Amino acid sequence: MKVCIIGGGPAGYASALKGAIMGGEIYLIEKEDIGGVCLNRGCIPTKALISAARYYSSPKVAGAMGVDIKDIAFDWGKVKRFAKMSSKRLTSGVELLLKKRGVNVIKGTGKIKGNTCIVEKGNGEKLEISVDKFLIATGSVPFLPKIKGIEYAWGSDEALNSPKIPKNLIIIGGGVIGVEFASIFNAFGSKVSIIEIMDEILLGVDREISNVLRREMEKRGVDFYLNADTKEIKKDDKGFNVIFKQEKAEKSIRGDNVLCVIGRTANLNSLPENIGVEDRHLKVNEFMETSVKGIYGAGDIVGGPYLAHKAYYEGEIAIENIMKGNKKRAEELIPAVVYSHPEISDVGKTEDELKKKNIKYTVAKFPFSANGRAIASREVVGFVKMIKGEDGKLLGLHIIGNNASEMIQEGTLSMRWNLTAEDIAETIHPHPTFSEIIRESALMLEGFPIHI
Repeated sequence: MKVCIIGGGPAGYASALKGAIMGGEIYLIEKEDIGGVCLNRGCIPTKALISAARYYSSPKVAGAMGVDIKDIAFDWGKVKRFAKMSSKRLTSGVELLLKKRGVNVIKGTGKIKGNTCIVEKGNGEKLEISVDKFLIATGSVPFLPKIKGIEYAWGSDEALNSPKIPKNLIIIGGGVIGVEFASIFNAFGSKVSIIEIMDEILLGVDREISNVLRREMEKRGVDFYLNADTKEIKKDDKGFNVIFKQEKAEKSIRGDNVLCVIGRTANLNSLPENIGVEDRHLKVNEFMETSVKGIYGAGDIVGGPYLAHKAYYEGEIAIENIMKGNKKRAEELIPAVVYSHPEISDVGKTEDELKKKNIKYTVAKFPFSANGRAIASREVVGFVKMIKGEDGKLLGLHIIGNNASEMIQEGTLSMRWNLTAEDIAETIHPHPTFSEIIRESALMLEGFPIHI
């Protein structure tokens, strides 16, 4: 089976690696860097910066524990190099795996015409490859709002490559990307202001949790302007002035730089004619096949949430079906993480979603402040919110607190295999660990709370 995969991000390279294992002759077309935005300019470098920011901030926590750390400083140039090296280490590993498995990696832009992939290389050369099937995994691009002066704003790439830490940074967009960049620059000393058009940050996250995070960030000096509609960005020799409308009044704030991160949209540039598109995304069925037989799609291009692990999963489903399978994707159970401080993670339904659908549920909430490991680590801010249905099965798990990103998978696994709160409560968890908070929440749902 000859397969052409257009796009070398998470969905593309993961499907290429799996397709090669399954015996396919795989051609992977990527116009920039293997790994896509995630490995090169998104997930990995931002998490490296977040880790560096946490280390820089740690003396405050250490001091409360009796450990006195003096004269701490950071070198922004070295911090950025660390982030780039983290990305390079991963992308180099992926490139090596692709080579070892015999994947034909071609740099260029791919277009589908019949059973042929026409690759336009950067040097003007064209290459035609005849294949049996295609997988389109061209990802997404930043969405730019119609704001006057938007050309003055940074995107996430410019923020990652900032030559210095801004004294005052204005962020337009209080979603995941905006909150994570706010956490980074705030930790390194920027005065950060977030302008968000909605009435709360992190749309789609449990509102109680997003509210807790906002209040924690406010304690660290981040300002939030909610229900605020940005109208214009003005530039002068002293910086930038952002004008927005809030509560029917026109307001403005000044900053050294402006970062606009209000979302992303599917990259539809490589689509053939007459292929189904719906709501600005490539339309696929439950087997990841498009409206054109033999052409599949995966990752951001087929719709949100725009998460690398969703893209990996869809790419693997798509290549299995391309090669020999008949496997359906499971759309409901996609865990999500916000790498703020404290972290946020969730999977399944929120209370608001369940109320709108008139689904009966029971909820339990266990605080980090009652957990031994959290107390010993001085990470007591946060809680676990567990929701079960009338049959006892989990409907949602929502976490804010240290290690939330690692804890969420127990909920995802439990929901995937239809485990009940009772099943979790009867499972021994090691002590002392943050994971015990999951069991304590389940015990609460079952009516037998032990440590609260």
